[in-house]
Amino acid sequence: MKKLCSLFLVVLLAFGMQSVVFATETENQSKPYTQSQEFCDAINNYIISLGIGADYGFTFDRDGKYVNLFTVDYINSENSEVKVYDENADYVLFNIKGKNQSSKTILLGDYSFTTEYYFHHTNKTGYCLYKDGKIYSISDAVDKGMIDVTTLVEKLPNSTKVDTSGLSYSKEFCDAVNKYIDDSGLTSYYFPSGEVGFNVSDIHYGNTVTIYNETAEYIVFGIDGVMDAESKELIGNYEFNHNNMYSAYNPCGYCVYKDGKVYSIKSAVDSKIIDVETLAKAIPNTTKIEEPTKPQPTKPVVKTPKISATKVTLKSAQTRTLKVTNGTVKTWSTSSKKIATVSKGKVVALTKGRVRITATLTNGKKLYCYVTVTTSPKLSRTTLNLKKGKTATVKLTGKVANINNKYYNTKVAKIVSKANATSIKVKALKKGTTTLKIRVNGVNVLRLKVKVK
Repeated sequence: MKKLCSLFLVVLLAFGMQSVVFATETENQSKPYTQSQEFCDAINNYIISLGIGADYGFTFDRDGKYVNLFTVDYINSENSEVKVYDENADYVLFNIKGKNQSSKTILLGDYSFTTEYYFHHTNKTGYCLYKDGKIYSISDAVDKGMIDVTTLVEKLPNSTKVDTSGLSYSKEFCDAVNKYIDDSGLTSYYFPSGEVGFNVSDIHYGNTVTIYNETAEYIVFGIDGVMDAESKELIGNYEFNHNNMYSAYNPCGYCVYKDGKVYSIKSAVDSKIIDVETLAKAIPNTTKIEEPTKPQPTKPVVKTPKISATKVTLKSAQTRTLKVTNGTVKTWSTSSKKIATVSKGKVVALTKGRVRITATLTNGKKLYCYVTVTTSPKLSRTTLNLKKGKTATVKLTGKVANINNKYYNTKVAKIVSKANATSIKVKALKKGTTTLKIRVNGVNVLRLKVKVK
């Protein structure tokens, strides 16, 4: 009898425990995602993975673990940086507010979405989607088929229908712009964090690419540089002022896209893809240069001031001295100190390009000489293999004698040459691969890839 009672108690106890487990599971399943610890942990891990935890007050304890993370109660509070727009059994659609309180617009399909608060340039904060214990940006969620754009338009504020039929909204245009930047050797400047390049959202809603004129055949646009600088370029009778270019020899600045390829405006005009007058109408900061008119002779004949040359072609580091007859020069000036300099009539070529040298006389008259520089400073080789502790010499051409080089060394290798050297001596320090940089003539940055064995 005792055995029977004991068996009955065991069965009853097991049934009671199963009921408790079932009740707990039912309670968890009916609990909203936003009130779950899993949702809270996913947000914390997402912010930490972007490297911006400190901006939200996350700190480290003595063991190197994050503390002061978001809690479930904080996420559901009125002051939370997390705002939920839609929640169902499959996902949560929400927004993580950024700390700089600025808006950001991204393009998905035929709609643009603007977040009121936005932090990170990779589009990873702002509107997000939580699903299966993981958080995705809405662009990633759409790409993975987790949610469609129509639902986002219905649930999220600040969405706008966009006409995406133009060339500038095509993947081909984005790919061509990214390739042009990469071919120019400036990928690391435009995408320092390893991003893959511009997308359509970056081009239309970012601050780097500006479209000036778009037709069914071509696009005239500008790529802003990563440094505050400018350069004037003379094409035909028009002077184009490239604002915020990286350097004077950089092909970025004003560009033309046609048939899947990007051209500098000079190449586009030379290739007859577009005429200079059309460019001048589309691009701001353009000045038409009128050729000096020849004065009519009078009786008695007055000697006319003349400059010794009106057109000069030089290579980098070459010089040419200009002289003025029948007049006194007050000042000499150049349209771009990045391409060529002038002092007391002596022109020094720095890097490839075309400039206008102006001699202003004491009577106010101006005389011009157009200087074309056909080459840029160049290393005799761009790659170098060395054993640790060994040295090698690379020749440098096109260097101006009185302008010192500036060297940027690394821990793998360094340049041991003098600042005024016309050949570069490299010493291998330790095994590895690195890229040394040499600024020549104060303008050009040359790169030498060194592999130390």
